[in-house]
Amino acid sequence: MNLINKILFYQCLILSIIKLSDGLLCYQCDSSKDEYCPESWDRDDIEPKSCDHVQNAAFCVKTTGIYGAIVGTRRFCSSRHLDNSCNEINLPQDPRTYYSCLYTCMSDGCNNSPKIVQFNIFFKFFSFILSILFYKIFD
Repeated sequence: MNLINKILFYQCLILSIIKLSDGLLCYQCDSSKDEYCPESWDRDDIEPKSCDHVQNAAFCVKTTGIYGAIVGTRRFCSSRHLDNSCNEINLPQDPRTYYSCLYTCMSDGCNNSPKIVQFNIFFKFFSFILSILFYKIFD
């Protein structure tokens, strides 16, 4: 394997291992305080914000549920994985069934959609496979 091919191999390998940004960026809002925090995110004019205010932030979280007798959505940063689940909520004074859902993800801006898609994991896996292919092709 010549020098250029070795450099390409190691670059792909490093990209598959390291995190691409210095700090985590998550969407952060609360629908009880912010009208621009809907459950289904359809905004492209709001960017994720830095999670530097949360010590050891490693996860973006999206929750839906009942907050103060109002159905709402919250998006925030967390240092812990809070699960991915939905639970039924039945209120004694209301015959309807509500669902409270919690989604946790690990990549920048991943808490914008109803279902979390972890593109970052796909990218790292793809980079790793690409590095192996470079190694096999140019060996």
